[in-house]
Amino acid sequence: MKFYITLLLALSFGAVLGQDLYDINNVTVIELTFEESNWDQIMDQNYSNGNEDRLLASCIVNGEPFDSVGVKYKGNSTYSA
Repeated sequence: MKFYITLLLALSFGAVLGQDLYDINNVTVIELTFEESNWDQIMDQNYSNGNEDRLLASCIVNGEPFDSVGVKYKGNSTYSA
């Protein structure tokens, strides 16, 4: 029973954090910085080859930094956009 309560609290906490990202009244700013200058070519090659590897980047979301994030195209719609 304690496990389920802990799990429920953890999931609820995550949902609260995610609300800021998708708040309809605010514009979310996401900045990605890649070490590779040819990051777009690398991502294109990974997608074309069916490679699921992610490209390492630094990310800032609404001013909050996140170091060492993995970036890849989600699917055809993100690739062709």
